[in-house]
Amino acid sequence: MVFPGNLVVDGYCLMMDTPAQLPGSLTVSDGGKISHSRNVQKNDWKIDLTIADNLTVAAGGRISADQSGFNSPYRNTTRYNAASHGGRGHWATSPATLSGTYGSVLRPVQPGSHATYYGGGAIKLNVGGTTTLQGEITAKAQQIDGNESNGSGGSIWLTTGGIAGNGVLDATGGRSRGNGGGGGRISVMLKKSDSFGSVVMKAYGGEDYWSTRTYGAAGTIYRQTATQGDGGGDLVVSTYPHNYTNNWDTVYTEIPAQYEAPAGELLGVTLCGLTNCVIGLSSDLRMKDLYLMRDDVKLRLNGHTLWLDAYYHPDWGDESRVVYDGGEIIWKGGTVIIVR
Repeated sequence: MVFPGNLVVDGYCLMMDTPAQLPGSLTVSDGGKISHSRNVQKNDWKIDLTIADNLTVAAGGRISADQSGFNSPYRNTTRYNAASHGGRGHWATSPATLSGTYGSVLRPVQPGSHATYYGGGAIKLNVGGTTTLQGEITAKAQQIDGNESNGSGGSIWLTTGGIAGNGVLDATGGRSRGNGGGGGRISVMLKKSDSFGSVVMKAYGGEDYWSTRTYGAAGTIYRQTATQGDGGGDLVVSTYPHNYTNNWDTVYTEIPAQYEAPAGELLGVTLCGLTNCVIGLSSDLRMKDLYLMRDDVKLRLNGHTLWLDAYYHPDWGDESRVVYDGGEIIWKGGTVIIVR
């Protein structure tokens, strides 16, 4: 396909299943949509656009990979088990049947996983100019009122000069009357700006429609400014406001992921547990810094050591927000926080 200098998608859906380069700007108007085909057994399709100038998604416009994930090799086929991606999906009968988390925090390109219901797809956008987002960019799993198992949220990776607007980036896990699907992954890398404007970013765990305390765990949101530079941004974890704590010893946002996690990619990253989430280590880990912002945020060390390349600062959080299980936190200069 040969694209015009400036492409406007207005009043129709443009399916973009293969990588494309646009020589000018892209505008998705009210009623316009860009999407990709639904994957099934294989990870065949995703939105992968390189835009030389600006990207504008107007209010009512959408770039959507909702319900377009695939039957990941890491999914669990046990009935009622929800799928995982950035966060773990809730299990049905035993934590031994958990499906695995997978993929990169900084550069997410994997779709979410199907279960009974569909997971979210994958969106990769490289914008040379400014992204103005008043509408939506979404890779959500299927949101339904059925009783079976949920898919996981997909991936959104946006690299752009700057970002403005009050629109939404959303990679939320599946909602149903069954177990909630794990949240997906979002990464926003700014090349010429330090402001994210008023854009909302959500990678929530799937909601439990029946309120049976079986929410999926939050996915990951990576935010990187021009000043922070490559690999030096913030990993933000947050999900729905709720009081349910059922099985959060096993259903949590796992770092690094169980599968396909690039070695050392979190070395310069600051971990920010924001609201209503549980974060769990899967191995010993080195990161830049740590903030556990509220009492409804928990960090499970699972017996591992978290090394931080920052001197101890008292505003990091509180020891009551950490479940050590024989693990420890070691700050730069040798300060150790440990409970035995």
